[in-house]
Amino acid sequence: MKDHSWLTFRENGRKKAYPPASSRMRGKDACSGAFISVAKLEQAVIEEINRLSAQYLDKQELEERIEFQNHLTVQKKRLRLKQERMNTLSGQTVIWRKPLPAALR
Repeated sequence: MKDHSWLTFRENGRKKAYPPASSRMRGKDACSGAFISVAKLEQAVIEEINRLSAQYLDKQELEERIEFQNHLTVQKKRLRLKQERMNTLSGQTVIWRKPLPAALR
């Protein structure tokens, strides 16, 4: 089996890495553009992620959900503290055997 590890070349005194194109490993005529630098590949992926996130994600809605989640976490902590206080005042020790419902977590 052939080794499909990344190829490295020196260009202007700097080492550059290139992922192998799988079709290049099968035959010379299978792939004319066999190499792409890691930097160019990473940049293309980042640009595509940014384009898709701008197109499909509503930043306002995401911020509101994060804020709501933070508020919910604080409310859950307050609820647990109040429950512990009530248990202490009533002289009972309650051990939670089931997790709280998702709405209360």
